[in-house]
Amino acid sequence: LIVWLIYLIGLFIVCALYMALQPLDYPTSFFGSLYIVLPAYLLLSGGQNFLLYLIMVIVNLIIYIAAYPANYDRIMDLLLEDPGNSEEDSYLLAYYKKDFMTHLYYLLIFMVISLVGAFRQEITSREQFLQRILM
Repeated sequence: LIVWLIYLIGLFIVCALYMALQPLDYPTSFFGSLYIVLPAYLLLSGGQNFLLYLIMVIVNLIIYIAAYPANYDRIMDLLLEDPGNSEEDSYLLAYYKKDFMTHLYYLLIFMVISLVGAFRQEITSREQFLQRILM
């Protein structure tokens, strides 16, 4: 449980840093960090607990989706402060929305595949445990 909390807090910190330092590149950065951290958790956590992994995936998906409106408002404030080219600003907002949706799609596919793999891994682990007890 401690390892799970460390990974979850680490992902919170990474997400907050990406949103603070790179507001326009947030979806790409967050996707990259999840793509690295979630498999690392599965491989290095030591325990085969599907429920903890499922909770971690759901919490991170909620963070990714909930951070979009907050970050969108922040980007709007940044663009309104800079009286630049409004056409370029609209392209930036459209790119941000497209980037968010594209990464959400790939994130969902990645999470479903990793959840199926984690579930299969836990089933295999339990079967091996029962075989060792019976011998």
